[in-house]
Amino acid sequence: MQYLSQPILVSAKHDRLEAMERLLVVDDYQISRDALVELLSDAGYACMAAADGGQAIDLLRTRSVDLILLDINMPKVNGLQVLEEIRRQRSAVELPVIMVTAYSGSDAVVNALTSGANDYVTKPIDLAALLARVRTQLQIRELARLKDEFLSIASHDLKNPLTVMLGAAEALAEEFPPGTTMTVEGCQLIELAIRRTRHMIRIVTDFLDMQAAEQGHMKLRKTQIELHRIAARVLDDNRIYATSKEIALRLVPSELIRVCADEARITQVIENLVSNAIKFGSPGAKVEIAIRAGESMVTLEVRDTGPGISPADMEKLFVKHARLGNHPTGGESSSGLGLAFCKQVVELHGGRIGVRNREQSGAVFWFELPREAK
Repeated sequence: MQYLSQPILVSAKHDRLEAMERLLVVDDYQISRDALVELLSDAGYACMAAADGGQAIDLLRTRSVDLILLDINMPKVNGLQVLEEIRRQRSAVELPVIMVTAYSGSDAVVNALTSGANDYVTKPIDLAALLARVRTQLQIRELARLKDEFLSIASHDLKNPLTVMLGAAEALAEEFPPGTTMTVEGCQLIELAIRRTRHMIRIVTDFLDMQAAEQGHMKLRKTQIELHRIAARVLDDNRIYATSKEIALRLVPSELIRVCADEARITQVIENLVSNAIKFGSPGAKVEIAIRAGESMVTLEVRDTGPGISPADMEKLFVKHARLGNHPTGGESSSGLGLAFCKQVVELHGGRIGVRNREQSGAVFWFELPREAK
């Protein structure tokens, strides 16, 4: 059954709607509806509006919404009916609903809260209180999302390296009791445990850094840095990993190039690109870093001779937790955050990042940074 009878009203006073929380205002009284949309848009939210409950239900089938302001008393399909429909699909944590009513002590409010409403406000609406309630519900929703995301990482991406590390430690304890001379095989087990430990640290670091970047808490400490020196260090740090997969690493010689950037963050970007190339590379593959300077920008490329990137994956590479067609060749796990984090860091420096396939085989991941500080 379709309820939609009027156009969806969309209001936002910002260009980057994808970065804003999306709110839906549902009220059959146009003056109240328009006033709320205006207020919330001025507060930095992307707002949609529905003139009745049926229209809201139809809209929710096709639009993504982060929070709903829902009037209780509406003709045809009232707010309680809309709330019941919402809760059949989405929990109170997934999609907060704040009810709007003219009667604070009415049975309708009690029924709404019992049916899964997160909060309520009364008419005439105290605008400051409303904004505070909206922010609180969105913060609770975000905390729940972060918890679920970290639990997913812990259960999938951290469990595998922990299992490998435990197995290596148990094998060492069994094969080399106190006083026993360490063998080549024992050293290899130690190296395996070290690699997996570093991998776990990187997963946790990626997660924490990604949250800091998304919330605007990442601060850059820019200095004059030599990209060649950083690239060489990253290749050295990954040499044991690459050797274990029979992959050759190389830094293409060129002039020394300096840029004004945060050394720690740019090191993370290069590390992500190099380790990804190794992760998806097969025995005999090559990974190299090339750096060149333009008039205003410096470009660093990580080139590989792997399988390349499919057209379908090209559009998803820098998106969090994207599911790609290629799989690690050594059974490695991934947080799914590395490339998205790289994009955040590079753009925070005023640069760009991208990828292209090579003519014969393999891919080139690149990023460019301004030569002068921005």
